[in-house]
Amino acid sequence: MENKEKKILKAISHNLKPVINIGKKGITQAQIKKIDETVDVKELIKIKILSNAPQNAREDLITNLNGMNCEIVQEKGKIITIYRKKIPNED
Repeated sequence: MENKEKKILKAISHNLKPVINIGKKGITQAQIKKIDETVDVKELIKIKILSNAPQNAREDLITNLNGMNCEIVQEKGKIITIYRKKIPNED
């Protein structure tokens, strides 16, 4: 992703609220599935890593995001903004 594209996505995401919270259990399979489904629909989402999350939660999340072909647009504090372009249905 080019810097110009990231800049545009950052501007769009400015008013978005986190839709996924990673808590004390860390990143679970249910959360991975929810992230995958949500990013399919919305393309651009924010994920918040709560203060009670395990220390490796961020690294685990990023590893899973790479496996889902998601691009990290921005990491600001405990909030990660991700993007994945919608794939048009072939009908």
